[in-house]
Amino acid sequence: MSGTYEERLLGTFMVTESFWSIRYYFAGPDMRHNGTFVTINGSNINTYIDAYRKNWAEYEALKTQIPEGGSFNKRGLQGMAINVGKGGIYQSGVCVDGWHMPISNEKDLNTLLESFESCTNKAPKIMEWLKNN
Repeated sequence: MSGTYEERLLGTFMVTESFWSIRYYFAGPDMRHNGTFVTINGSNINTYIDAYRKNWAEYEALKTQIPEGGSFNKRGLQGMAINVGKGGIYQSGVCVDGWHMPISNEKDLNTLLESFESCTNKAPKIMEWLKNN
């Protein structure tokens, strides 16, 4: 069956016969600015899971090193941002890019990673279904 399966999770989970991805949309700060899309291809999802775990460990370590009231940000693995403290547009946490979707507690990290793993398990079954129907 030629078509596309979509499901709303934390982002949009999209599957075709030969490809799957998770896509996030972040609106601009107001109507003068376009929004931003971040797409994670299914073939890269395990790399993102690993990057989130490593970036999270670095975020946790940095929180103990940055003085109270200070802020620090750096680029992590897979282009993610690691932000500690509050400074300008940056919210504390591990962000999928510079400042979008900050993950600042372990519960949110686990929810995101479980969502990635769920998509990893569902995608092959949906792809097979699309091919056979």
